[in-house]
Amino acid sequence: DLASDPDVAGMTLTQYVRQGGHRVQNNYLTRHLSGRYGGKLEVFHLDVAREFLRRKFVVGLARDLPATTNLFTHVYGWNNTAAIMGMDNAEQCYQTIFNALTDSSPPSVDEGSEGWKLLVSQNWFDLKLYEYAEYLFQQQIDQLKKKGSLKLKATA
Repeated sequence: DLASDPDVAGMTLTQYVRQGGHRVQNNYLTRHLSGRYGGKLEVFHLDVAREFLRRKFVVGLARDLPATTNLFTHVYGWNNTAAIMGMDNAEQCYQTIFNALTDSSPPSVDEGSEGWKLLVSQNWFDLKLYEYAEYLFQQQIDQLKKKGSLKLKATA
């Protein structure tokens, strides 16, 4: 947590990024999925990361927890677990997860601000990878809807 680190306490995000703070990531996910841990990234590395994400991951989005839960329930067979545990316990488990994710949202940065622009310049490939993850999420949801395997339920 930057706020509790005495070396950076009181710094703005812009000051921290400009200073080259060691916690500022440089396309962390793209680097790990493409295997390019150092050096300059190229579009090729983004393509490798996208393909890896497409082939190996079921994508969920915190901003759409009901659809994510339904997708994971189908893919990972959570309905079998719910049948064993009882549906009330499964619903309670989902609510616990939802509450934990919504109660601990990360600090926000105003889009278009100087800090935002600096972070974007450090993480352009990861932003493109995230946009692709959003696309994959929708594709996965649509695929299950077409099969009739996904029944989205309303949440409170």
